[in-house]
Amino acid sequence: MRFVFFDYLVASNYPGSYLCPAECRSYDITVTPNVSGGIAASTLGVTRSSRPSFVFVPVAEFPGNDTGRYRSVPGSTLVSSDVFVEKFVLNDQIELGENSVFRWYLQAGFNGTNARDHVDSFRLYNVTDNEEISLDYGTTNFGSGTGSWPAVSGETDGTFTVSNKISSGDFEVAKGLAGSTWSRFETKIDKYLEPGKTYVLAIGPYFHTGGQNPNRLNKVYEYQFTVQDTVKWPDDACLNVDSVMATTAVLRWPAVVDDNLISGYALYVNGVLEDKHIPRSQTYYNMEGLSPSQKYTFEIAAQPIAGPIPKKLASTIVTGGKIPLTFTPDPTATISAETAYTKDYSFTSPVDLDNFYLSWNFAKGIDANLEANLAGIRLYDKTTGNELTLDKGIYPYEREELTGNIVAGDFKYTKLGGGGGTGGELRLLSLEPTEATLSQFAVGKEYVLEMQPDFTNNNGESTLGKITSFSFSIASDDEIQPAWPEGAAITA
Repeated sequence: MRFVFFDYLVASNYPGSYLCPAECRSYDITVTPNVSGGIAASTLGVTRSSRPSFVFVPVAEFPGNDTGRYRSVPGSTLVSSDVFVEKFVLNDQIELGENSVFRWYLQAGFNGTNARDHVDSFRLYNVTDNEEISLDYGTTNFGSGTGSWPAVSGETDGTFTVSNKISSGDFEVAKGLAGSTWSRFETKIDKYLEPGKTYVLAIGPYFHTGGQNPNRLNKVYEYQFTVQDTVKWPDDACLNVDSVMATTAVLRWPAVVDDNLISGYALYVNGVLEDKHIPRSQTYYNMEGLSPSQKYTFEIAAQPIAGPIPKKLASTIVTGGKIPLTFTPDPTATISAETAYTKDYSFTSPVDLDNFYLSWNFAKGIDANLEANLAGIRLYDKTTGNELTLDKGIYPYEREELTGNIVAGDFKYTKLGGGGGTGGELRLLSLEPTEATLSQFAVGKEYVLEMQPDFTNNNGESTLGKITSFSFSIASDDEIQPAWPEGAAITA
């Protein structure tokens, strides 16, 4: 039994059709014993109420083309009608959100009536799962008329302008501007609905107009609708990038759960739309025209025919093709993890804030591209991911008068030797933070300094080729190794 508008099923000939406790007085109910073979059975005979009736006419939006006094939105089609039930099917599937709001408009006042009767007449049924959903009717005392209802200004609905509005649970009742006899009942049932499922929203036959001699529906009005299914990726969906070369790569992804819901796929490269015409039958993409030793983030988006866009699948890669740029870190650092696209180091000793120094002696000079190389360096809190602000100086950089070292904010670049591979050359990039930068560190916390794969040498032949990171912690007082002052000696 779908809707319990009365304690008994009216008749087996009218499944899903029920009367209502508040309207029992409007029905003539007779129980006739029917004895056959010594077994007594009971049947119900029902006579419709003799009270005046009114009919809701469905329209796509208010006021619609109908000139009648009673209308329902959204648009629907009457599919069956008998003395007890008017059954409608919505013309379109509904989308969760504003489109799942149902409204009924009456050109009849509320003086002398109580909107509580109307609110309590609604039922919601999940046809797919064969269960009734409990609505929240609220406890608002609507009272008589609209004199005590909150005033509203500036709210319109087509040509319906709201003057007063009051809510109760999942329902809202509004009155039109003074001089208008229109009123509106609205249900907000979005929270009960699930994509792809079918529902029936029903109104009991005792729903009535205002006044001392109100008209009544005198039938159950059922509105059947289906919620627009949403596009979903499989649970383990991911974007795979393989066959990565210097200028090409192949992208592969799984099809959405139901590809009939999409028009195709779109590809984004580093946040920029690359191709929006990938057929829904195609789940791969041959990417060409890439640059060597560059980081790329690819994203695949399903394009729904209707409804919300699901989260994009994303993957980040670094193209190959150049000679790796090698370096020696100071203090000593060990490789903690490495993938095809990343290489992670850990400094073996905590860093002393009072003597903060990290350096990398590169096998080749990097000063010709220093500005671009520094631009790709970032420093962040390993726990929170919050980025620290580094001072990277302003190009053209200053040079120390005596040494000729390049000073770029928190960084210094030292170049010694001819670079001919005879040994002893320095191509040293060091991080020696200013006080402003040091103030962002906290004792005992871990941080990560990250360099980008396109960090390159002077002639562009070599790059890091991977996202290269260095993790370190800030030493607490008891972790700092004691040291003799410079020149200390034992004297007799």
